[in-house]
Amino acid sequence: MIRINQVTKAAGNDCHADLHIQANAPIAGQQINGSGNFRLMVNSGGSTLSGSFDSAGLLGTVMRSVVNSRVNGYFLKPANIMNEQFDSLPAQTYRADAQASMSLPSSVPISQVNIENAFLQSTQRKVGKEQQIHTQMGPMSCKPITYTGTLSSGQIQSTLIPSGKSAGNKPVTVTEWYCPAKGLTMKMDIKSGNSIYTVAVTNVN
Repeated sequence: MIRINQVTKAAGNDCHADLHIQANAPIAGQQINGSGNFRLMVNSGGSTLSGSFDSAGLLGTVMRSVVNSRVNGYFLKPANIMNEQFDSLPAQTYRADAQASMSLPSSVPISQVNIENAFLQSTQRKVGKEQQIHTQMGPMSCKPITYTGTLSSGQIQSTLIPSGKSAGNKPVTVTEWYCPAKGLTMKMDIKSGNSIYTVAVTNVN
């Protein structure tokens, strides 16, 4: 869940929003719950998202993750203007750096992980014809935006991996379903090898 606390507009098209993010996910067989404060900075060339996320880790540990990501475009919004007759969109790059530290509730540190330059690099994106699809918020008329790309895990340095781990790259095929009524990508299907993952917006207030 993303709560927008405040939006401030600067000169021109520049603005920023203060966000509070709450999430829970099953990791290693346990339900991990956490929350954190982030800031979304937007300008005419793209956007950045930065902040920290605290969660309860495994075996009573506490995990804090600091994330800084950037994209030459907009999060969940694949084009500046979608009411024109686009048949393709430029290539796009998401890049992210993250630092995660794990400690005991007494603040005794256990491990530190740094991830540098994780990215998703797309090819030129093809815009399909608007069609009716089922989303988590019901049926909507949406445009499929498809592209292939390269997903990189980034360079990983950890106190548990003395020599570090080289970036692992894999090809992916992505379909973003942009729904003009909400002005957002309401669903994203990502195919990697024989696996298909879906990221979906479940509620917008």
